[in-house]
Amino acid sequence: MRTKKERMDRRRSVRKRKEKMRQPTNYKPYELPEGLKVWDPKPGAHKIDIISFIAGKNHLVCDEGEEAPDASYFVHKNVGPKNKDILCIHKHKDEPCPVCEYVQKLKQQPDYDDDLVRALSRKRREMYLIRDLSDGEYYLWESAYYNSFGEMLENRMNSGEEGEYDLYWAYDEGLSLRVIFEEKSFRGHLYSNPTSIDFKPRAKQYTEAQLKKQPCLDGLFTFKSASEIESILFGEDDVPKQEEEEEEAPKPKKRRRRRPDPEPEPEPEPEKEEVEEVEEEVEDEDNDPDMAAEVAAEEDPPFDDDDDDEEADSASASDDDDEWDDWD
Repeated sequence: MRTKKERMDRRRSVRKRKEKMRQPTNYKPYELPEGLKVWDPKPGAHKIDIISFIAGKNHLVCDEGEEAPDASYFVHKNVGPKNKDILCIHKHKDEPCPVCEYVQKLKQQPDYDDDLVRALSRKRREMYLIRDLSDGEYYLWESAYYNSFGEMLENRMNSGEEGEYDLYWAYDEGLSLRVIFEEKSFRGHLYSNPTSIDFKPRAKQYTEAQLKKQPCLDGLFTFKSASEIESILFGEDDVPKQEEEEEEAPKPKKRRRRRPDPEPEPEPEPEKEEVEEVEEEVEDEDNDPDMAAEVAAEEDPPFDDDDDDEEADSASASDDDDEWDDWD
């Protein structure tokens, strides 16, 4: 039976693991431009401008070179042991997606885990370039579409008179937005969720030169190949790195053996008196302490070998997204 201290330590260990699971993922499917921060709105009212940009080749709706208000993308969240976010290459590249195929296999099982299927199913999200009018700074903001800002914004835009709010994002005739957020919790993770959106006239419009300076949001996406996604899904993405580190590990040095001294060539047989003198000289060398020290100094040092160990960490996370419905 466990002692009281052991039971308390065990409970603390379980709580620690749960807390680690609540931390948001650090593996995003995009790369932030230098100097651009992610917007994290706090509960309350915020006034913002949504800044348009020039669409690139990865945009799902706009043609390359058109002015775009946002960048929609489809993502598989918390994939593999390290809970990475992976862009769905089926929706973006029209290529077979290992995660989509894995989800379909799970659904074919009679007693499949519905929570796992929902967690791995692709989800629609939106990426915006916004300017917070409270500090005048530009930010990158990503949000879920369903039951969140994207769907709410579309409903609010359609609630006005025909065409009244259609160009809220246009650089030269857009509108400012007043968004109210409230704090919510999902699986222990706190986040701000929008509850209302109002359109207001902009105090100042933007120029075409400012439009051309904005980063292309769909150009920030980082796509993985099918083989890379499969390795991440089944936790094999770290294997090549480990093998490479093992190859680079220093090899143990081989112990060098001292070559034996060559045998002296036989000398012609001397006369009896000379033989006695040679034998006496050999005995003197064997008993000479200087000679013994010289021989000992030539011996090899003891052989030493070192080994190194490595450790790997993992982080996990979750988000507040609903299961996607095909968006075409």
